[in-house]
Amino acid sequence: MIRIINSMINSRPTSSITVAAIIGQLFSLAAIPIVSRQYSPADVGYFSACLAIGFIAASVATARIDRAVTLPKDDRDAAIFATGGLLISITLIAIATCVYCTIVFFLDFSFVHLWWAIPCLTLAIAWGTILLQFSVRQRNYTVVCSRNILQPSVTALLQVMLGAWTASPVSLTAAASIGRIFGLVSPAKAIHTDLQPVRIDEFIDRLGNLICRYRRVLTLGTVAGLLNTASLQIAIPIVSVLFSGTDAGQFAMAQLVLGAPLVLVGTAVGQVFLGDFASDIRNGSGKPNLLFRRTSLWLCAGALAIGAVVALFARPLFPLILGDQWEHAGILAVAMVPLLVTRFVAAPLAQTLIVLERQGTQLALDALRLSGIFGTFFFCHFADLGISVAVFAYSAWSALCYLAQWTLCRHALNRHVEHEAVQGSRST
Repeated sequence: MIRIINSMINSRPTSSITVAAIIGQLFSLAAIPIVSRQYSPADVGYFSACLAIGFIAASVATARIDRAVTLPKDDRDAAIFATGGLLISITLIAIATCVYCTIVFFLDFSFVHLWWAIPCLTLAIAWGTILLQFSVRQRNYTVVCSRNILQPSVTALLQVMLGAWTASPVSLTAAASIGRIFGLVSPAKAIHTDLQPVRIDEFIDRLGNLICRYRRVLTLGTVAGLLNTASLQIAIPIVSVLFSGTDAGQFAMAQLVLGAPLVLVGTAVGQVFLGDFASDIRNGSGKPNLLFRRTSLWLCAGALAIGAVVALFARPLFPLILGDQWEHAGILAVAMVPLLVTRFVAAPLAQTLIVLERQGTQLALDALRLSGIFGTFFFCHFADLGISVAVFAYSAWSALCYLAQWTLCRHALNRHVEHEAVQGSRST
């Protein structure tokens, strides 16, 4: 029975991962109307700021091995690379935590609520990212499906249960941490199977060779990953500092609801695209240009439909479904439509630059986007334009950056295809 299910999933990966993501997100979406009435906007704001910082820290803790693990041709090398990434991440997080605790001890200063929870969240995020990318590389879509169901469903269930007992940012943080730990179970089993018994000296030697071979990907990729993740996550901490925790909560709720289609479709398509695209590039087979164009068209059609629904119905439906205290979240959701539409198309295809080893291009784009995000929020704050205008300015700037990202991905792929054609003609 298990073999039949695995065969069905691997024969139709996009559909299977999408269905699994839908099942997992249905639990999450079903919990939102309950959670929104249990927790205040300030609770959601403080938790979301903590989670955002965890994502940013995890992008450094992985040393970008999560992206580079798709590059080695040998599967055993990939398994060693991924395992090395797990060890490196826990080392970096432990060092950073010790440094922070030392600073707090001597300066008696804490810069964020729930700072003590950030190391746990960061480790769970970092390990989940590495393990999931390894499963995608192996096209082990059964593991991806299992994780897509388990993580959001456990998180949603715990948020509701803990909220009924004591509704606070701590409850939300604990639920998120435990949910992500549950999501690690299936990917961890998969990498253990593929790693096989390996001697310590062989492991260290091959890991060192891999780090040396892909040092450019790791160094530039870490900086680019930090900038990329920061540009995605930094908005909520900025809002919590410049405006208020309540405004950050309203903003976070809008992002949470709008993130559902990105998880349901965009993430599933992106995972399958990465596996197929990386395989085509590694083996010199298939038609990566055709894959990119076809995926773009399907994503564009879905993005326009979802954007129209949000623009028309978000404002009346948010207070109706989530409660009256979330009326402003509906207004912010409408302001974020430009970002939603462009990110829905560009984000799943962004790995094109990583696979083609164009980290410099990604680095420049992410630096530009992050500087613009800081600039828009600070300008709106000091000009006293209000949170709604600030979110719309942030959305418009992000939309321009996503359009630029898609254009750069397409250009890099065309250059690669042309180069491969020239090399092929010379060899014949």
